[in-house]
Amino acid sequence: MFLCCKLLTLLQFDCRQFHRRDRHRTGNFIETHNLVALCVPYLARLADTLHLTVRDAVRKYTFMSDKEFQPRLGKIGHKKSARPKPFVRQVLDVAYKSGFKTKRTSSFTGQRIGRGAAWGTLASAGLMQGGSRRAVVKVRIAKLKAGNLAAPRAHMRYIRRDGVDRSGEPGKLYGSEADNVDGVEFIERCDGDRHQFRIIVSPDDGNQLSDLKPFVRDLMQQMECDLETKLDWVAVDHYNTGHPHSHIVIRGKGEDGRDLIIAKDYITHGIRARAGEWLTLELGPEDEFVQKLKLAQQVREDRFT
Repeated sequence: MFLCCKLLTLLQFDCRQFHRRDRHRTGNFIETHNLVALCVPYLARLADTLHLTVRDAVRKYTFMSDKEFQPRLGKIGHKKSARPKPFVRQVLDVAYKSGFKTKRTSSFTGQRIGRGAAWGTLASAGLMQGGSRRAVVKVRIAKLKAGNLAAPRAHMRYIRRDGVDRSGEPGKLYGSEADNVDGVEFIERCDGDRHQFRIIVSPDDGNQLSDLKPFVRDLMQQMECDLETKLDWVAVDHYNTGHPHSHIVIRGKGEDGRDLIIAKDYITHGIRARAGEWLTLELGPEDEFVQKLKLAQQVREDRFT
């Protein structure tokens, strides 16, 4: 008797739970309740015969139809369901995609930290006369691991590989004064540096220069004046492409032995403006007709943009 009462209580509780969850999806609650009530004596007999608990009997002999079972699929390996974004967050995401910008709480951006900040600011504002000729400049700050010079050695092998010279020979390292520089010695001096600057300079009219070395040396000397420190650098000229260019590697240490930090504006705008200035002094000013002709050729050229 106690077993039947307990079973009836559990079934009534399960029916109430079923009614709360699924009453909006099915109208057969009354039929289900009557069916469960008719099954109570049989479940009690089975539980008494098989020496099963009431909950085990209910789980073993009560079945759920396929219509009532609706699985909720989620991401693979995702244990918890993703929480929906708040309405304010959704509105801000749409606003940011549309180009909305919030007001800065502070005017500090960190772009003027480092050497050459003044020249970089002038170049970014277009106030520094860069010359009529242009040059493409790409700068990468490579972080070095302490005690591991494998990355600098690999980069040195890459810029000195075979076939980059005009005669198809390996590239030759040169510095501010010497035409032949020992790359192994330069790598050893880089031991302990936090980073190094890897610069690629490609003048638009590089084919008109008989040698890129004087141009690169003038550019590096100008950079030393702008940064107010002596630079330890080596370079290699490449002629294996349609546009001759130079790979320049600068140590991440200044003349005083401290880490060399160059302002972001100078890296972005200053070096390119100085390269255009020295290229104009080397080849002379470029008239407006030639500039328009070059622009038209660049527009018609088939290449990735």
